[in-house]
Amino acid sequence: MKPLLTTVSVLLMLILGTIGVHSALECRRHWKTPIDPNGRPILIDIPKGQSFAATAAQLHRAGLIGSPLCFRVAARMAALDHRVKAGEYRLSASMSPEAILEKLASGEVALHSLVIPEGYTMQQIAEVIDRSGISDGKAFLEAATDPAVCARLQVPAGTLEGYLFPDTYLFPKNTPAMTIVQTMVQRFRARVTPAMIEQAERLGMSLHQIVILASMIEKETGVDAERSLVSSVFHNRLKRGMRLESDPTAVYGVADLSKGITREHLQAGTLYNTYRISGLPHGPIANPGLAALTAALYPAQTDYLYFVARDERNHRFSRTWAEHEKAVQAYRSFRK
Repeated sequence: MKPLLTTVSVLLMLILGTIGVHSALECRRHWKTPIDPNGRPILIDIPKGQSFAATAAQLHRAGLIGSPLCFRVAARMAALDHRVKAGEYRLSASMSPEAILEKLASGEVALHSLVIPEGYTMQQIAEVIDRSGISDGKAFLEAATDPAVCARLQVPAGTLEGYLFPDTYLFPKNTPAMTIVQTMVQRFRARVTPAMIEQAERLGMSLHQIVILASMIEKETGVDAERSLVSSVFHNRLKRGMRLESDPTAVYGVADLSKGITREHLQAGTLYNTYRISGLPHGPIANPGLAALTAALYPAQTDYLYFVARDERNHRFSRTWAEHEKAVQAYRSFRK
């Protein structure tokens, strides 16, 4: 009887060994082989504190791996099962489970594009951030209007208006609002060169004054060829001690412009309304791009003192009040 038991035991061990070897080979094949070579990228959000077993099950449900068990065993053998970082990842079934796990362990989270157009205000940028889902727009606005934050970022104002550089940024989901603020101000610093600061000094202006002027130019025109002309009008009027009388300054901070710019707006007694105050407004009225900053620094050499819309996009520039009146009448005729 004992020889028979011994024979059965050996056979069972051989069978189990064969099964074990087969399972190991199958797991190795699974570890190295994508489940679908034609798979498209999808976004997977790995919650903070989630167990590795739950992560393996999540990847399986998403169709990214074939065997959660093999994935867990291979991850344990590679000592990567405790190195997965929470976050949103762009993964594909065309990636092998090994490549997927390496990405999760590296923390290479998905990045989302945040596009900030030239001339947007802090409020508008906050709205873009909210819509993007990347961060909290309210927290962004609170940071951008915090004098302590301005001081820490060496911005000589009570808000960051004008210093939130318009550009295309890449951020992961749930980026802290302060990180976005710091990145945008750093981008501004990177775009403003020492030569630009020297040119501001040659004009007898501080960089902050140039930013204010550039924000006005940005709001007045989106036509490249006009920016230096608009700049020349403002520079010429400043030299003569004339009020700048810029419509966008009169409506800075006005929430409802559904009826357009009214006489009431132009008569508002704010620190930004250049119809009521002399010189530059209290601060920037938007966040200018590089073209507007350059125009503020390098105005065209003209003797223009006025401009008014020619059509829906372009402007007509004048040297005298009489010329300007004719241009205004021409625009009114165009609008009829």
